[in-house]
Amino acid sequence: MVYLRTSSETNIGQEKDSEGRQRKICTTFARQNKFEVVKEFADVCSGKVTVLDRHGFKQLYRYCEEESVRDVIFENVTRFARDVVEMEVAFRFLKERGFSLHSASRDIGFEEDSETEFMR
Repeated sequence: MVYLRTSSETNIGQEKDSEGRQRKICTTFARQNKFEVVKEFADVCSGKVTVLDRHGFKQLYRYCEEESVRDVIFENVTRFARDVVEMEVAFRFLKERGFSLHSASRDIGFEEDSETEFMR
């Protein structure tokens, strides 16, 4: 599962690269790590909108629940959440439901070890 987020309408479209760049980075990461991308979901909204309140992310969550998909890939942590507290809240919500989050740029780890948890 791939999740894309652009912060405004000015970043999407044929002449823009945000969505395309994110898609390419995420699908490359998926291929290199033997994940199958079954679908992608996207939001066009400010990072100030909480992850769990975003329309596209809600659709992603429902789809994953219905189809038993548990791996979500995004380009980097800023595409997932801009605020550290918001990121941790969303991460814990998803983790409790069996999800694994993957930052294609590896700028943040979501592994289950004390060092990574401390750094997050």
